[in-house]
Formats: sequence, structure tokens, C-alpha cells
Amino acid sequence: MAISLLFCIVAQGQSIRYSNFYDSNLGAELLKEGVLLDDGSMLIIGNTSESNGSCCGRSLNIVVDEEGLLEHQFVREAVDTNIIPNGVLITEEGYIFEAGHICDFSVPSHGYCDFYLAKLDQTGDTLFTKVYERPDTADIMLDIVQTRPNKLLLIGWTYNDTISGNADLMFLTVDTLGNELNRVVWGGAGTDYVHSGLTVDSLGSVIMVGYTGSFPSLNNGRSWVVKTDSVGNVQWYRTYSGIGAATANGIRATKLADGNVIISGGKSGDGYLQKIDTAGNEIWIQLYNVPEAQGLWDVKELADGSFVSCGVTIGNDNSQAGWLIKTDEDGDTLWTRTYNLSSLIDFIRFMLVMPNGDIVMLGNGRSPGEVNQDGWILRVDSMGCVVEGCFSVGINEEQKEVGLSVYPNPVADVLRVRFADKSVLSLVAITISDMLGREVLRFKAKSNTALDVSTLKSGLYMVRTKSENGVSSSAKFVKE
Repeated sequence: MAISLLFCIVAQGQSIRYSNFYDSNLGAELLKEGVLLDDGSMLIIGNTSESNGSCCGRSLNIVVDEEGLLEHQFVREAVDTNIIPNGVLITEEGYIFEAGHICDFSVPSHGYCDFYLAKLDQTGDTLFTKVYERPDTADIMLDIVQTRPNKLLLIGWTYNDTISGNADLMFLTVDTLGNELNRVVWGGAGTDYVHSGLTVDSLGSVIMVGYTGSFPSLNNGRSWVVKTDSVGNVQWYRTYSGIGAATANGIRATKLADGNVIISGGKSGDGYLQKIDTAGNEIWIQLYNVPEAQGLWDVKELADGSFVSCGVTIGNDNSQAGWLIKTDEDGDTLWTRTYNLSSLIDFIRFMLVMPNGDIVMLGNGRSPGEVNQDGWILRVDSMGCVVEGCFSVGINEEQKEVGLSVYPNPVADVLRVRFADKSVLSLVAITISDMLGREVLRFKAKSNTALDVSTLKSGLYMVRTKSENGVSSSAKFVKE
């Protein structure tokens, strides 16, 4: 495998940040999901496809070290088939599983796709593979979750080969030996599918997010949430008026420290984040536009309760870039960045938050001087920077401001906070965090106040304010 290295730097604290592209020389590559191994390396699943775009695709598993450099590679392929991995997890028992679907192109029409499950070793090589065959159907697997000890739920959708278009949900329960235990097919008269799911309680209940063309109507597809028991029996589903437009999709959900769930997705050219409780009640929703067509494909909660979410932006000139935003606990934007702007190539679909606060993102992109799509791994610090301090050297950043100023900057002892907007002259919660997102000071004060920061170590900090009437803002300062 040829490796093109775009950036590789050693930042403060010996953390390595990089933007690496992986070319297997087998076709176009896409890196989809990854898990962190005990030694600090990452096992990443993806696939390659031939340049003709139809047949055939290969499953591509790689292991990279902490610097993003290749340690192992495993390719799974078969004649006249398209092998598409879509999920990977490490179970509570310590087993590694990959799941996806295999489509047979030697037969007509929809290709007779079937779910598969593969158990992997630490290098990404296969210990066993089980294929769950059904005649005259196309079964597309999109995610895998563990529901109970030694029990897995494969999540996807299905349609009969003789029917054009409409799809139903399909949930397959298996044990960790690959034995099928239960199968549920469920949906309405329109096209229904889910992208991903997560286990939300000790009973193994699963919340899934996706798109429905059946509920509430066939003509107004919308993002939806479905809850099942541990073997895929549907308990309830919800759609939401705030994201009810056609082309709305829930992409991925993450369980939060407070027990609630946050969803990332896209709606008619906007990215969105939506917070719900485990009964499906909406707590808040926020839309994001930079301003180009876009979607958010993954979201993670940070230690301080803020969120990072990644995805893609597409401009009117067909320029495309990886996208990362950071928000506060209410979804209000703190900053947004784009990476590796090119032409209809660059896309980020998954992220891991590392123990030191760095963010590793996976997808596909175009390395400098290349015309084909390669796998892409991007590791940034907690401020979204490949290069330390990128916020000061021109990488795109949009920060929510309501006339907040902090001075002097740099500051030695006393930091003064002032608002130009008189509407926020009220009781304000003020927090100061370091660049790893760790809160170091907290104040309650009237706005336009002075803060004692003499106890802080030298370095860069973020001050965030939120007034009693809900107005929030943020700014950076340097402590001498």
C-alpha cells in the first residue's frame, strides 16, 4: 500500500497530528469506521472499488499506529461480488467484529445482497465469516451493536428482488459465534431505512436513526427515530416537525453522559444536531450552514459536555471539503473548520476522541497532485488544528460572537470581560477552559466584569459566557 503523507507534526505534549491518505492501488478507497486498540493503534475498516464504479468492491482493513502510519493491511475479495463493510466494534468480551453486506453481481437486478459478520484479530485479518443468505432479496447492513453479553444486533434494510424501490427495516440478532438467533422485518408502504443504532439501557434496547417515506406520509420523507428491544422488535418510532422536510436524514446517534441521546444528520443542505431523551422527546435541535450544502455524519460528546461533529461541505462550484464543528452543550456553535478543499472528493464520516483530547476523523479524500479518491485519516487537536495554533493562521473558523471582548490580551493577572450588546448585561455564567476543553475556572458575575486569572499557567485559553436570558459567546485569550 502506498501512503501519501500530507502533514505530520509533533505538537506540544508529544501529540502527533497529521492528514494521511492511503492508496491501496486496488481502486478508489473509503475509510468508514475504526476502533482504538489497547496499544494505542487503530483498526480501521473500509472498502475499495474498481474505477468502473459497479463491480467489484473489496473489504479493506488496516491497522495504523499513533502517527497514522500503516502497520497491517488485510483485503477481502471474491469473484463477481461487492463486499461492503459498514460497522466495526469491540465487544465487552474483547472480541472484534466487522459487519456489512455482500452483493452477487453474477445475478440480475438488485444483486442479491446478504448480511455478513466477520470476527477479526488485532491485525484486521479474518478469524471467521458468516453470510446470512436469503433468496430473491437485497439485504443491506449498515450498523452493528452489542445488546447483551455475547449477543449482537445487525441493523439494516431489505427489499424483495421483484419489487422496485420500497425498502423495509431488517434487524438480525446473532451470537458471537455467528449463529442467527432472530430476524425482524418491519416497515410501512414507503421506503424506510436506518443508518445506525446504539444500545441505550441495561435491557439491550436500541435507538436507531434514519429516514422514513412511510411515516407520517409517503410524500414527505423525513428523519426519524426508532426504538427496539434487544432482538429488534419495534417499541416506538418518532418523526419531528423541526426536521420534517424531504431529504432529512438522521445519520448517527451517540449516548450522552446525562443519559440522553444526540443525533447528527442532514436536512436539505443543512447539517443538524438534535438532542432527545430515551423516550424520543426532543430537547433541542440546531441547524448549521457555512453556507454551502452539507451534512453531519458523526457526533461525539467531550468531557466538558460540549460536542464535536464531522461531515462534508459542498459549494456551488462543486468544491468539497471535510467539515468539523464544535458546539456548546446547547448546540450553539463555538467554531467550525473545513479541511482539504478539492472537487467532489473530500468527505469525513466517522470520528474517535482520543484519551488526550485529540480527534481522529476517517473518510475519503484527494491527496495533493492526485486525481483519484483515497482513504483519509485526519488527526487534529481539540481546537480542530493539524498545525498547532491554526486559528491564528487562516484556517476557516467561525465563532459565535455577541460583541464580547476580553482584555488585556495577553493578560497577567486580571482579565476584563465586556459586552457591546446591552441585552446581555445580566447575571452571566463564565467558564474558562484550556485547549483540551478542560474547565479550569468558573465564575458567576454581572457582565462587564473583571476576572482573577493569576493562578492559571501560561498558555492559550477559551472564555465562554452564558447570560440568564440564554445569550452565549466565547473568546480566546493568552495567559502570560
